[in-house]
Amino acid sequence: MSSVAAAYAKLPDVVRDMLDDVDTDGTFKVVEALTALGEKLSGSRAEHDALGLITAKLRQWGVDFKVHRFEALISHPVSTELVAPFGMIDTGGSGFTASTPEGGLEAGIVVCPGNAIDRLDADQVQGRIVLAEGVPNFGFAFAAQKLGAAAVLFASTGVQCHKTELSPLWGSPTSREQLDQLLAIPVVSIPSGGGRKLLEMQPDETVRLTCEVDTSWREIALPVAEIKGRDSRFLLAGAHYCTWYGGATDNASGAAILLEMARVLSKHRGKLEYGIRFAWWPGHEQGEYAGSSWYADHHWMELHELGLGYHNLDIVGVRGGVLKATRNQTGDMADYTRDVVAAFTEPMSEKDAAFVAKALRREDKYVPADRVARNSDQSFCGIGLSSYQVSSFQAADSPDHLTNSGIAWWWQSAYDTVDRCDPIELEQDIRINLALSAGLVTSYALPMNPAGLARDLCASIREYQEAAPDLPMLTELGERASELLQKIETAQSLPASDARQRNDTLLRISRHLTPVLYHPDSRFQYGIGRRNRTLPGLMPALSLSSASGEDARFMRLHIIRAANRIALAIARAGRL
Repeated sequence: MSSVAAAYAKLPDVVRDMLDDVDTDGTFKVVEALTALGEKLSGSRAEHDALGLITAKLRQWGVDFKVHRFEALISHPVSTELVAPFGMIDTGGSGFTASTPEGGLEAGIVVCPGNAIDRLDADQVQGRIVLAEGVPNFGFAFAAQKLGAAAVLFASTGVQCHKTELSPLWGSPTSREQLDQLLAIPVVSIPSGGGRKLLEMQPDETVRLTCEVDTSWREIALPVAEIKGRDSRFLLAGAHYCTWYGGATDNASGAAILLEMARVLSKHRGKLEYGIRFAWWPGHEQGEYAGSSWYADHHWMELHELGLGYHNLDIVGVRGGVLKATRNQTGDMADYTRDVVAAFTEPMSEKDAAFVAKALRREDKYVPADRVARNSDQSFCGIGLSSYQVSSFQAADSPDHLTNSGIAWWWQSAYDTVDRCDPIELEQDIRINLALSAGLVTSYALPMNPAGLARDLCASIREYQEAAPDLPMLTELGERASELLQKIETAQSLPASDARQRNDTLLRISRHLTPVLYHPDSRFQYGIGRRNRTLPGLMPALSLSSASGEDARFMRLHIIRAANRIALAIARAGRL
């Protein structure tokens, strides 16, 4: 018996029964229908039509749902145009960036080899358009803006232009000060061929760039369906249904799989120990996760008291997506997701595993790369919900992935058409995601392992200790985390006398530890930026050795306060 067959045989009978009811053809037809609606901008007619398709299916299957409507700050490029001496260049704009003045802007090009913006100075950049490589990103664009750039162009890896958002915020802003952190220059994606032609321009030649970006408050719609279980607690599963372009694999496929999960679980609703909620998020990139953050804000206490965890679906059913990459998971879910994914696919080779780890772009030195990152509607760590996600990545030797990424080159481009969704990969991703959710909501004994959270604490603190070895509070914090891990491992070696009490304890441990692992200051705020680090409140320790005077005093006090917050969370978890 193969390892996959053996792992599949270990799935609970109720889960295997549900897997027998999967309708891949029906799910693919939903992908086709959603993709055919074109670009589904949040608050647009096309998104409204997608909402109608989703709710019609739920109504047909007898799944209860509610549509929430609310205002959010939404941003998207209306039009972009780039005219060079040799002709027009295709373009893709970026949300949460600036429009050009009326009539556009005309400027020369300054090239930034290797995207090493720190090697350019203000005299080289001032008033010019910076040419970089790859997918547009906020950090580079912000650095170019500080040097006085008029705009930034990012040349892609191929024929495609990517549409993106470039904002350091999470969810709708809460102050004018946050709004002031948005970029004040245009940022545009162009094909690699256009970039090569720009490199051949004469030093005195210029280009004309015209961009219109609409950043405004709009009413958006969030459909949420629910199937209740015997217990009032529930799993939250979500996928964004707004898209750039047609968005077949980002994220019509995820929205369709979520619908299929609702259909199958509704059919087997009598077998559910716990409930499950399905949310189709609006305002994903176009609102900086406006939908999921709104739901977290407005259902905070309910999720805190009754939420089992968060299951995210994004980048699934992708042609060539043979690597089922576990990502955006908290440490307590790692054992569970590993065992479920093993029931559907062989373990990755060392080469592919290393490739995926690099592609996930985690900054931590010792923490596993698949932990929660600042993307993918991860709006629920402050509440203390456990989390997981499995995406379809290209293999390391595939010609179709973006540089240093498992995501396919057509991501967020006009080339993400329905033929990029592979029914074979779609079926496997339906089965993986259904098994993950069904296994959790049909099993009375929750599958979390809190030792994974404690190990992440120890691993993260270790790096901060190495960076700032003279801070005694980090040494003490490391000792507290090690003691917590030992307590958890000792408790797990004992027989559980009360399964209900054990479940409550698992959830309460996550409520204490997950917020400090992923939120820098307050569990009610999201922080600024996109850095992927655990225990982000301790990040000043990484640069303390290079600071002096008043700056060093500020940083030490910041670290002390962050360490106290983490120590309190560890102590509260330990008392459980």
